[in-house]
Amino acid sequence: MAIVPPTNGFHGPGAQRRPMRGPRRDRWMWWRLGSGVAATVAGVVALLIFTADR
Repeated sequence: MAIVPPTNGFHGPGAQRRPMRGPRRDRWMWWRLGSGVAATVAGVVALLIFTADR
């Protein structure tokens, strides 16, 4: 599951050829980490609510 934020300005194979450097890359990394954690937490909460209803 690779969600690419629109902030990096590169899309598709071009993103592979031009790796980001500096603070922009750090922001992208934190964005990926935050979105992954948010998705995991949302999934766990949804599962808990779904199982609690039964």
